[in-house]
Amino acid sequence: MTDKQKSWKEIRNKRREENFVGRGDELRVFTENFSDTPKYMVFGITGEGGVGKSTLLARFTSLATSDEIDAIMITCDDHHNSPVAAMGYIAGELAKLDISHKEFDDRYKKYSELRQEI
Repeated sequence: MTDKQKSWKEIRNKRREENFVGRGDELRVFTENFSDTPKYMVFGITGEGGVGKSTLLARFTSLATSDEIDAIMITCDDHHNSPVAAMGYIAGELAKLDISHKEFDDRYKKYSELRQEI
């Protein structure tokens, strides 16, 4: 039986994980936040380009979606350039999981209509 050949993406991700050094305190604090209630967290990562934000976010995602934590991860990037845009995106992602909040959905719909009108 032959082993399945790994894709370039799998190889890159494995190397990125193996080469990840440091940020132990940040990873520990992130993980500890899931032991407290309530069971949700919203946070932001900022910094200069090339300092490892994407790699750190990938590690956070890996930790949060592990069997021990089993969280829902939704990430927003600079394409969501306002708090309202980010909130709308997050609501849309949660709706795909059949998680909604009628009052927010109604207000966001009205906001979008008024914004389009302007």
